[in-house]
Amino acid sequence: MLSTTVAHEIRNAMVAVRTFVELLASQNSGNELAEVVGREIVRIDGMVAQMLRLSAPPAVHRAETAANRILAALLALLEPRFRQHGIMAKQSLRAEPDIVIGNSPQLEQACLNILLNAMDALGEGGEILVGTAIFAPGQRRSETVSDGRRLHITIQDTGPRIPAEQQSHLFDPFFTTKPNGTGLGLAIARQIIEQHEGKISVESNLGKGTTFHILLPLHSGPTGF
Repeated sequence: MLSTTVAHEIRNAMVAVRTFVELLASQNSGNELAEVVGREIVRIDGMVAQMLRLSAPPAVHRAETAANRILAALLALLEPRFRQHGIMAKQSLRAEPDIVIGNSPQLEQACLNILLNAMDALGEGGEILVGTAIFAPGQRRSETVSDGRRLHITIQDTGPRIPAEQQSHLFDPFFTTKPNGTGLGLAIARQIIEQHEGKISVESNLGKGTTFHILLPLHSGPTGF
C-alpha cells in the first residue's frame, strides 16, 4: 500500500532528524528553538505511527474478550487524568453476557481513543459516563445470544454539542477541530470496530453532550471466564 510505504519512509527520515536535533539541544542547553523543534518532531513521529496503525491489516489473533473488564480497566487507568481536570467518570457496565470475539489490545485502543476524545471535549470539569447493555430491538431478553443480539457500548460526555456539519466527518482521517490534534484517533477507533464486524456512530445534542455508540456481535459459545 502506497500510504504505508510513504509513512515508513517519513518515519525513517525522522529518526536521523530527531537524532541531530537532540544532539544540538544537548550542546545548546536551554535553547528554546531546539526544544520547540524537538517537541514537534515527537508529535510528527506520533502522527506517522498512527498513520501506520490506520493502514495496518486486520489483526489475526482474536479470543474471547470481556468488554466490561476492558472498560473498567481503562477508567481506572485514566482516573488520575480525569481527577486532574476535574472530570467525574461514572460507569454502568450492565451487559450480561459481555463477551465478544476480538483482539483485546485493539478494542482497548478504540475505546481509549474515544475516552481521550471525550476528555478533550470537556476541557475542565464535566462528566463522562461509560455504559454497556444488550442491544436487541424487538427481541425478548430471554432469547439466546445466538439470535443476533449485540453488545452496546456507550461513551457519553457532558461537553458542548458537536455541530451537525462536523458530525459526519468525525471519523474521517485527519479531520480535527483541535489546535494540536492529528485527526486520527477516531478514524482508528472506527477501523478497529469495523474490523470486529461492529458499528460505531455518534449523536450530539444541545444540553445533552455527545454520545458514541458501539455495537459489537456477542459471542454465543461457552466462555472461559
